[in-house]
Amino acid sequence: MVDIEFRIDNDNQIIIRCRDDVNNLSRFSEASAYFVHKNQVISLLANDVFIEVISPLNNTLLKAIEEEIIITNSVFSDVGYKWNNWAYNLPEEGEGEEYIFNEFWVWSTKETGTWLYRNNDREIVIEICPIYKWHFEEPDNEIDCVSFEEFIKYYKAVLQKKIDIDLVKAWQNECQKYLQIISK
Repeated sequence: MVDIEFRIDNDNQIIIRCRDDVNNLSRFSEASAYFVHKNQVISLLANDVFIEVISPLNNTLLKAIEEEIIITNSVFSDVGYKWNNWAYNLPEEGEGEEYIFNEFWVWSTKETGTWLYRNNDREIVIEICPIYKWHFEEPDNEIDCVSFEEFIKYYKAVLQKKIDIDLVKAWQNECQKYLQIISK
């Protein structure tokens, strides 16, 4: 088993876990990314084949390093909050809508979104946040369904943290290391 740790600070980290050992790791190895707080898994961030977990992280880190993803509009200070509102108000067909959040997107599941960007002050921010569960599917049970209005009223990011450029570069180097391993 391979665990790739991306430490955010003393309490928080992201772990990419693959069932295969490093000698058998391939583009198509099963992989998951988790947000861990004080050694406890808080959220599943991604679940896919390894290349689809490591590549978006690598690419977004590289964009942050090269300052390609700067949010200059204060409207986007809370990307997850804004994304939930955008997705809720998206027409059924979704035609003609520009997906402006794609630049900052790292991963998502039906319950959690992960974004990375530079804010107005050019600080790099990682944001992990809840996603409204019923954006894209109907609830099985109306009793368990929480209205969007209720969800957004109590919305709070799981993590919204500034991270140092040196840490971002170290993460990107770690991604590159594993991308080279699977390219052999």
